[in-house]
Amino acid sequence: MEQFLQEGSSSYQDIGWWVVGTSSFQKKDYSKALNQLQSIQNKDQFQTDELIQINYMTGVCQFQKGNYKNAKNLLNDIKELPSPYKGQVNYLLAYILISEKDREVFFDAVFGDKKPNRELSEAAERFKSKTAVL
Repeated sequence: MEQFLQEGSSSYQDIGWWVVGTSSFQKKDYSKALNQLQSIQNKDQFQTDELIQINYMTGVCQFQKGNYKNAKNLLNDIKELPSPYKGQVNYLLAYILISEKDREVFFDAVFGDKKPNRELSEAAERFKSKTAVL
């Protein structure tokens, strides 16, 4: 199939990559699907609903690979458009937002200049004293 796609005309090639990319996406082979779908993003011969599907699948592939910034950009592009993916798009964007905030809080706590508050320091001392006996 991929050999046929490389030899065909441009518009048939793009439609073929869409079919193959969709198939890889449905099989949850996100790396393969991402390569195939990225090659046809923003092509003129696709209708709006088809481009929404391509961007949705590409965004999910980016998300699954942990490329949250790329996923966020793709999903934000389609979140306001009418599509059957609206619920999934909002869920993924919320997950990305929470992940970004958690990462910021974690790095601030670990590498920031703030000292632990009194209760945390006392809890650490109690823990040390109980584990020292073991």
